[in-house]
Amino acid sequence: MRIDAMKENLERIGRFDPKRARDRFLSSFDPALCKFIVVDGATVGFVQTRLTDDHLMLEHLYVIPEHQGKGIGSVVVAAILCVADAQSIATSVGALRDSDAQSAPGCGEKLK
Repeated sequence: MRIDAMKENLERIGRFDPKRARDRFLSSFDPALCKFIVVDGATVGFVQTRLTDDHLMLEHLYVIPEHQGKGIGSVVVAAILCVADAQSIATSVGALRDSDAQSAPGCGEKLK
């Protein structure tokens, strides 16, 4: 699911390597922290957050290509930020350099 979600962006920036993508993912994936994103009964992606000593890290957020561009990722990120805000926990987010995830529609700044 992760490779499907990222393949187009990775190919566009010349960084698609299935083995590297799999190894990188497996180095930080924890099934106990994974939550599937379900829309109208269909699994369209997944998200993983990890609570550290001082912040909540959004480690993985992937939406399969046919459901990208519909605001699903934005809704998931907003929900994570609301939970963290309600608990007064700082958050951190990473995104692939030069990917579409770097600038969400309606957001004035790119993610860093």
